Amino acid sequence: MNEYKNNREYQKIQKIYQQKKTIKILIIFILIISIMLLLVTFAYIFKPESARTVEAFNEIESEINELSEKNEQLKSQLESAEKENSELKSQLEQITIENSANTEMYEQELSKLRTELEELKKNLSEETENIQNENDEEKDTLSDDDKSKASSKAQVIFAGIPSSAPKREVEETVEKETVSEDGTVTVEEVEEKVEKEAKISIYYEDLTTGFSFGYNQNNSMYSASLIKAPYILSVLEEVSQYQKANGTVYPEGKEKYDLNRKWVFDKENMNKNGSGKIKDMEDGTEMTYKDLVSYALMYSDNVAFAQLRETFGYGYFNSYAQKIGASSVLASFYSMSPADAGKFLRCIYDFTESDAAYGSFMKECMMNSSFRAIIDAAVYPKKNARKYGWDIDSYHDMAIVYDEHPYIIVVMTDYDDGGDEVNSYLRSIVKQIDKIHTDMWS
Repeated sequence: MNEYKNNREYQKIQKIYQQKKTIKILIIFILIISIMLLLVTFAYIFKPESARTVEAFNEIESEINELSEKNEQLKSQLESAEKENSELKSQLEQITIENSANTEMYEQELSKLRTELEELKKNLSEETENIQNENDEEKDTLSDDDKSKASSKAQVIFAGIPSSAPKREVEETVEKETVSEDGTVTVEEVEEKVEKEAKISIYYEDLTTGFSFGYNQNNSMYSASLIKAPYILSVLEEVSQYQKANGTVYPEGKEKYDLNRKWVFDKENMNKNGSGKIKDMEDGTEMTYKDLVSYALMYSDNVAFAQLRETFGYGYFNSYAQKIGASSVLASFYSMSPADAGKFLRCIYDFTESDAAYGSFMKECMMNSSFRAIIDAAVYPKKNARKYGWDIDSYHDMAIVYDEHPYIIVVMTDYDDGGDEVNSYLRSIVKQIDKIHTDMWS
């Protein structure tokens, strides 16, 4: 309302100012006309040839007097208008001062309200975060009863393994007696296939809480290619730490940290045994050391793994194993227990979920492993990062399963190979453990 009133007063002042301006112009015009009339009159009076009469002179004088009176009236009006203008100008200045004071007051009030609003937002955000943290803590917590039930279910499964697991066929040397026609007994050693109970070891761990259970999980076995993932973890950790400290500068003696440098396959002199794809490539095939890492993880390539071990050695790996307490691999590089494999998998999970230089790369390689017969098939369609191992008396698989609450699972056996029967049985074990995990969190 005050702003509206002030605008009306301002318009009134502007109107008066225009009127005064018009009056000034009219006065000046009248003065000019008066002077011209006087000049004409004097010219007429003093012109010798003109006939002048007293009556004409009086008329002119009368007109001059009238103009003089009008001039005085206009002059008086002008003075009055100037006075009003001065008063209005004074009022305008006062209104401006008042508006300025009001504006400053409004700005102060607005600033105060903004500060209070920001404080309210901050308090609301903190309260929301606290509620979310409380919900997350409650959501990511297992009760002792949940854990006890899960362990009991697992023990029931494990108790049936000795009697339900497929037997493994092994060749053993046995003594066989033969009796000749004359009664002579001859003892010969012959190779026979016999069925034996398979050795199966399992380890499970929930990555949210650390809750775990297992079956023969501390028994060390020949790990075969299962060891490739833990070793490559140590390589990528070492390279990531170097690059974090030094960037991508590789002076003499530090070239091994450059995983983009070239490597050339020497078909004649390099390892050509076991699994993988590189052994079948052409002599002189070029790739990077980063490619060697992906081949070792995705295809369990023995040529790639041998070159990585030759380049990086065992020092960092042994220190890493000692730091996390994986004692089984310190006794022998190719010896590992399921529990120690689980320790490495937890470290792989932490590394691949971090912002480390090669974290996402390792995760992608393991998620694209070519072996899918056991864990990957059992937990499908859940995504997982896995590594398998397969050799004489060694048939293993381990994985990080990306459930809503991720977990790790390790299966190690002394089967010579898989096959439908063995794979189906091991998948059934994994499926039951996956169900225990899901039920535990439901």
